[in-house]
Amino acid sequence: MKGLLPTLRNIGGLVLLLSLSVPSHAEDWTQWRGPNRNGILNAQSLRFPINTAAIKQVWKFNTGKSYSAVTIQGNLAYTMGESEGKDTLFCINVKTGKPVWVYSYPHTKREFGGDPNPTATTSTPILFEKRVYAISREGVAFCLDSAKGDFIWKTNLAKETGATAPQWGYSASPLVDGTRILFNMGHHGVAVDRRTGSVLWKSSGGSSGYATPTAYTVGDQKGVAFFNGDGVVGLDSETGKIFWEHTWKTRFGVNAIDPVFYKDSFFISAYDSIQE
Repeated sequence: MKGLLPTLRNIGGLVLLLSLSVPSHAEDWTQWRGPNRNGILNAQSLRFPINTAAIKQVWKFNTGKSYSAVTIQGNLAYTMGESEGKDTLFCINVKTGKPVWVYSYPHTKREFGGDPNPTATTSTPILFEKRVYAISREGVAFCLDSAKGDFIWKTNLAKETGATAPQWGYSASPLVDGTRILFNMGHHGVAVDRRTGSVLWKSSGGSSGYATPTAYTVGDQKGVAFFNGDGVVGLDSETGKIFWEHTWKTRFGVNAIDPVFYKDSFFISAYDSIQE
């Protein structure tokens, strides 16, 4: 996006476009936590003004109830929201704030104790090669054409895997890995052919956490880490074979923060952990 420095935020279902007076060429933000999945925007000219009066609201768009973040490709932004018993995936024109297309589907009754917005969407859609991928709170994954919103495939992964759903439903965004797309479901995830939606491998038993799958390289080992309800599992994403596991207990299995890998180590954190 050229000519403005935008910040897109989804706050309780209200997407805001905020503009600064500093020109910039921003990167696409096509997946959870950005282009490198580390929360870092590499635009060198990004400067925030000390005077917040320089920040102007350009437009706002109500998506309904939502915990979903926003992804961006070119002049199109994508997010999810819920209203009147339906989830909706929105494709929004960044310049105008108007929807380019929407895709809606009904959801089952949602009752998640302790959640002030139990019907809200939770996962963030991701983009890859002209397709957008997302997953519902009930564990139904789907793929659409990112430009037109045309339906491509849908797979009920909760049914396919028989995994135990986490207490507040599925929340993690998927991760594209070659021809596969990985979802945090069950003990150590599930891999789906991103072109067809067919399951390639799946883990057995257990409940996932809420963190997004994280690709890593440690020495000669290239793998993907899944944070389930009981700890972290590193595995071969092609076969689903487990390399290692590390137990990390929290109350209610709330492992929701993505693991961070650095050199030959990784860092994990959680609210209300019960480590001994």
